[in-house]
Amino acid sequence: MATKFTVRVELHGADEDGDDYDRLHDEMGENGFKKYLYYPGSKETFALPTAEYRYFSETETNQQVVDKAYNIANRVKRNPSVISTEGPIARRGLKEID
Repeated sequence: MATKFTVRVELHGADEDGDDYDRLHDEMGENGFKKYLYYPGSKETFALPTAEYRYFSETETNQQVVDKAYNIANRVKRNPSVISTEGPIARRGLKEID
């Protein structure tokens, strides 16, 4: 069974709605990081906050996931801040998407 990770990235000095975050979302998506939250067996899907991602892996550790996300973000803008946590997620106030 895959381990679930929640990853948050901050690009220092980037405009939250600018090209840097658009590039980040594209790069993260190409590497398996999802911008949405869904529950297997449910039709509900929710948008995650800006620069927050879900990632699933059967083999990678939390450190490997944070390193992977850091390396991706660092290609977009130097010296990002990145955190990763593993396990289930609780949610409130997330926008449901189709």
